[in-house]
Amino acid sequence: MFVFGFIFTLTALAWTSLAMSAASTAGAVYSKIQQGKAAKAKGKADAAGARAEADRREILTRENMRRERSMNRRHLSTQKAKFAASGVQLRGTPMMIQGQTAGELELNVLDMAFKASEQSRKLELQAKHSEFEGKAANKAAKISAGASLLSGASQAAGGLGEAKQSGAIK
Repeated sequence: MFVFGFIFTLTALAWTSLAMSAASTAGAVYSKIQQGKAAKAKGKADAAGARAEADRREILTRENMRRERSMNRRHLSTQKAKFAASGVQLRGTPMMIQGQTAGELELNVLDMAFKASEQSRKLELQAKHSEFEGKAANKAAKISAGASLLSGASQAAGGLGEAKQSGAIK
């Protein structure tokens, strides 16, 4: 009777050990998959934030350009009025000065547009990088989960083999 109880206890311990190993492996696999999903979601969220910032800056730049052009028109009108008040006719050199001033003022506005375009491009690259990082982390987590699964299966198989060899499981 004592031998039967001892063998039953060994068998129960062997199966319990295998079950616990399987549960531990399943938990590790699940955790790694969830980490990958979270990393991918974070990458998407970061990308969306960068794109929203690019849109916000584009709107702001367009408004600033509109305001700058309005100020430029006022400046040119003031310049024209001062020429007229001093008796200068808008022909020849005064007209060239006014044209040059208009060109320089518009160049400033175009510089604003260029800088905004560069910022927008950088933010789009940042968005793509965030998405890439999220996808890469998700893939790495899946590979790690697969490795954990294989490791757990290997340990379970080894434990089963040892249990059979010791006679705990027949």
